Amino acid sequence: VPPASRIYFLDSITQLPTLVDSCTATIQRTIPQTMSQWVWRTDMNATEIQAWASYSVVNPGKTFVVNCVDGQVGDIADPVTGKPGYKDWNYALFSQATWLLLNGATLVSSAPDLNSPPVYINGALIESPGPGTVHAMLSAAGFPKTVNNTIIVGKGGNQGTKSTMLPAVELLRAQGFNGTLSEVAMVGDTLYTDIRGGVAAGMKTIFVLSGVSKPSEQGYFPDAVPTCTLPNVGFIPQYGN
Repeated sequence: VPPASRIYFLDSITQLPTLVDSCTATIQRTIPQTMSQWVWRTDMNATEIQAWASYSVVNPGKTFVVNCVDGQVGDIADPVTGKPGYKDWNYALFSQATWLLLNGATLVSSAPDLNSPPVYINGALIESPGPGTVHAMLSAAGFPKTVNNTIIVGKGGNQGTKSTMLPAVELLRAQGFNGTLSEVAMVGDTLYTDIRGGVAAGMKTIFVLSGVSKPSEQGYFPDAVPTCTLPNVGFIPQYGN
């Protein structure tokens, strides 16, 4: 996101032992100099959103809707109004984001994950929507302007190799690894994030069956065919031999 851009954050909060955190708060805390270069908001009225939408029309590539929703919807206070961040998803919030997208704003999402990690209660699967679900909804609402104007930075996203996978390899290199990408294995339990991300980056991929995806779902993800499938990570040493 270039300096001086306008960003409308759709975020979620995480309750940690010592603080309530979010994507917006993390950026503000860790790289405040970057945050200060943007005009960013977490709450706007209809008049302000309409003004931003008009700005998007005459200033292509300078307005962004950033979706980091991966938990309880909510965000830090708006820097202009001081109004506490919204605490739940609502139709007005969805509409405001859509207005921006329909007028050329770029949709940026943190990850393609459709759901939270699975939890079974009394035999029933209980999951919550992830950032990928919100991305799909906003992308559909902003059609056709969102065609070729969306970015997903997490593994498995259309910018995941550049923003997530290759930086991870650089961490390996910092520890002494000097091989090629074909000598790196991505291990994961989700076909459309972990395995797709590894395949796109040119790595070997190990699909473990102890988490989200099931082998029966493979046909839905032809671009995420793993190098091998194992029951769990405990089998990796055996596979390596």
